[in-house]
Amino acid sequence: LMQAVREAIEASTELLKRIQQLVDKEEFYHIYRPLLGGFYPHGVFLEGVGREQFDLPWLHGSQACDGALRVCPKGPSAGQSAAFMLLDLFLGIRHKADAKKFQDEMADKYLPRNHRKMVQRYRDIVATHGSAATAASACGCDQSVAAARVCREYDACLDAMALFRKMHYGIALSYLSSTSTGTGASSFASMLRSFAADTQAARPVRSETK
Repeated sequence: LMQAVREAIEASTELLKRIQQLVDKEEFYHIYRPLLGGFYPHGVFLEGVGREQFDLPWLHGSQACDGALRVCPKGPSAGQSAAFMLLDLFLGIRHKADAKKFQDEMADKYLPRNHRKMVQRYRDIVATHGSAATAASACGCDQSVAAARVCREYDACLDAMALFRKMHYGIALSYLSSTSTGTGASSFASMLRSFAADTQAARPVRSETK
């Protein structure tokens, strides 16, 4: 399983490598990026609709004004994908501060309902049974070939994830050099640094047999 996870992360990293060849920076910044800005914090008014018509958590706290519904959704972001939330849970990567706040907000308010339920269910499973990091942290007490392979594959997964996030950070800096705000209304630079640092910090300290 961990080998398959690592290969999927590495395939995603290969796609990242192609971005600068396929996406023009000026075109992205001036044409595509404004479409990702959302309507936060000023909002937009929707006429002829009500809260009851939507299953969208980010509508909570919206205000009705002269028959229109004022909403303040943040724009789309890769952080709204369940895939990397599940990878973080699987690998035992725990985010802190702004990175955790952002990821929790994206999970709780912006994921489609079934994706949100899937992430919550996996959170519960990891809380009860532990993550891949839990298994890897015990490898030092087991000298078997199987245990050694678990350790190697887990470390390789973590290295692959760290490389992906390092590359993502570099690309974001390159494409968003003229702003401090990323997609999803995020303060992208410090937050992406935090994601990368938290990934590196997830490597367990393994006990050793004597």
